[in-house]
Amino acid sequence: MGFVEAGGYDEQQWWSADGWAWRQQMSAMPLLVTGINEHPIAGITAFEAIAYCQWRGARLPTEAEWEIAAGWGLDNGNRIYPWGEEAPLPGDANFGEEIGTAQLVAHYPPNVLGLYDIAGNVSEWALSNDGAFVTRGGHYRSDQVDITIYRRIQRTPDNAFNVLIGFRCAADA
Repeated sequence: MGFVEAGGYDEQQWWSADGWAWRQQMSAMPLLVTGINEHPIAGITAFEAIAYCQWRGARLPTEAEWEIAAGWGLDNGNRIYPWGEEAPLPGDANFGEEIGTAQLVAHYPPNVLGLYDIAGNVSEWALSNDGAFVTRGGHYRSDQVDITIYRRIQRTPDNAFNVLIGFRCAADA
């Protein structure tokens, strides 16, 4: 991961105050299950995700942004899944432990906005309106309810030992 290789992991400027305090308590480098062979980065805390996004000139998406992106825009027509209302089939997303591990990024078809893996594979960090940290989208062990657009799980930002959590960056237009 370029952020770690470039020394960003040890530079306070990229971290939130809480994230830097957490980082100072950690004696080892990140647990990151790296994107080997184009697999998603996973096993990452919200603090690490925020620092990486800052380093890239971006940020974590809000829950509202995540839902808009997953549901094809502002008028999402109350879609249940990123592909529509139909229950997921094995070719739609990596879920339900059929494979038992994260798959290559873009292994499954994108939604109509061109976003890959918005459901299944690894859950994604997002920020709620009240500042809480949540994960969205489900992961390869999730059932079909967890990969719906509306499912959210509130978590502590230092939840580092869950190799099922990843992230994507967002940027303002």
